[in-house]
Amino acid sequence: MKIWYITTLLLLGVIANSTHADSYSEALSHLKTRQLDQALLAINRSLEESETAAAYELKGRILSESGQSEAAMDSFQKVTELEPKRASVYYHIGQVYFKDELWSDAFGAYRHALELDPERKASILKMIYCLVIMENYPMAHQWLTTLDPTNDLTPDYYFARAAMAYATGTPEEYVNILRQARTIYSTQVFNRYEPELLRVVQQIKSRKQAASTDSAVGNP
Repeated sequence: MKIWYITTLLLLGVIANSTHADSYSEALSHLKTRQLDQALLAINRSLEESETAAAYELKGRILSESGQSEAAMDSFQKVTELEPKRASVYYHIGQVYFKDELWSDAFGAYRHALELDPERKASILKMIYCLVIMENYPMAHQWLTTLDPTNDLTPDYYFARAAMAYATGTPEEYVNILRQARTIYSTQVFNRYEPELLRVVQQIKSRKQAASTDSAVGNP
């Protein structure tokens, strides 16, 4: 009788873990295809089955993509309570701050992610973007030197250089750097990185225009 009871418990545990994994995988798949409502339903099922840090993190990412920043941060807070040293969650927290244009907070979150996991190189490009927008060019340059220009997988180095060039008033260099990146990386990789660079460029434009307007108003 005891053996039957233990076997049944083990079997139920295997089924529960399998169901949790299926729901999580379904949510991740829906997120990748931008089916956010379906993704949220699936990750909620996963959390009903097992409240894991990974599931809360994925829920936060889905909510962030849905434009629900506050709810996303609540979910990420759960992750930090369950796994305080989970580097990936701080990167995603940085993404929320970045979307909300809280550049200093975003920089801090990205940097903490990098401190916890030095291999999380994606954080460096985003840190440079934040620093460039905040016009902290010396620190941005310091971080730029840590990127690998020979990396054949991601164009972080070139996109960071492009942001720096645009911010420091050398648009021709900006264009040349991006042209160089296009010859090195596939269109798919380039297009994946370009939207955030264009957002940074727009922020730089807005700040320069605001500074120019303030200067003009201040002059008689």
